Amino acid sequence: MKIRFILPVLVLLSIVSTGMAQNWRGLTSGTTTVLNSVRFISGSTGFAFGGNVVVKTTNGGTSWAPATGVTAGNAYTAMHFANSTGWLVGDVLTKTTDGGVTWTSQKTTAMTLVTFRAVFAASATTAYVVGASFSPAGGAIYKTTDGGTNWVSQTSGTTNTLNGVYCTDVNTCFIAANATTLLKTRSEEHTSELQSHLNLVCRLLLEK
Repeated sequence: MKIRFILPVLVLLSIVSTGMAQNWRGLTSGTTTVLNSVRFISGSTGFAFGGNVVVKTTNGGTSWAPATGVTAGNAYTAMHFANSTGWLVGDVLTKTTDGGVTWTSQKTTAMTLVTFRAVFAASATTAYVVGASFSPAGGAIYKTTDGGTNWVSQTSGTTNTLNGVYCTDVNTCFIAANATTLLKTRSEEHTSELQSHLNLVCRLLLEK
């Protein structure tokens, strides 16, 4: 009887120890440029990027090669997809609707003095890009609800650079910024700002 109980335990321990011993192996990236981030849109197709380089895999990471058709830039910082529609940002704002096969620039003249640090595609039509504006100086937020045909500037209420954005749905988003600043906005309400300084979680402003 004891053997019947011991054998399953030994098998389980073997499985657990195998999982804990998982190793990493290097891949050939196809570039000598430092890569800062990676994003997969399926089990087979993914992108890695940094500086002025975007590399792509279509076989689950087995091989990588420079992505074709990407809008030329010098500081790619973030990428996000909603199914096959996505945006790549940095000193560029460029969009794809076919999983990264082709890209179209959407950066307007009003964004000339803006560098984007993050993007979130809440859907194929609604997306947010955030970063820093140099004139006037401050946190920059742009939103589209028509797939990027039009981008509308939103007031951030802070002079800090905005570094990251995450949306729980198309209306509710959070932004992380320098100087321990957090922002929250919902389109059906007036913008509210949650700002913490050091260990103080301060104020949640104005919901009208």
